[in-house]
Amino acid sequence: MVGGRSLTGRLLYNRADNPRQPGSSIKPIGVYGPAIQSGVDLNSGWTAGSTIEDSPNYVNGRLWPKNSYSGFKGWITLRTCVEVSANVPSVRLLEDIGINYGIDYLKKNGVTTVVEASDDSSTNDENLAAIALGGMSKGISPIEM
Repeated sequence: MVGGRSLTGRLLYNRADNPRQPGSSIKPIGVYGPAIQSGVDLNSGWTAGSTIEDSPNYVNGRLWPKNSYSGFKGWITLRTCVEVSANVPSVRLLEDIGINYGIDYLKKNGVTTVVEASDDSSTNDENLAAIALGGMSKGISPIEM
């Protein structure tokens, strides 16, 4: 996990503890885990076997987000959403449980690099693209993942 052109000094780069955007690997701990926990906390009823619709989603008249696969799968379980890394259901589910609930879940599980709107930063992670799709401002280190 350590690389670079030297074993000491400024050319040393430890990939294990340097944050990077997590991409879809954030979905289980930023969306699906919190949704299932919300079944306990908020009595929302989400379980791994619950279904959610994977169909076109429009934001400001534009199709967003797109899935990594072509087309849409219709009604699928949360379990299948994780398996196929579905983007549209991830966004819809995070909208349902609330971005702040997802962020709180990440923080309770040891993620220290979530940038909140209250932080002194021009960008933050309190949006669907950051938490549901993994486009976080600072990212997460592999150790925290």
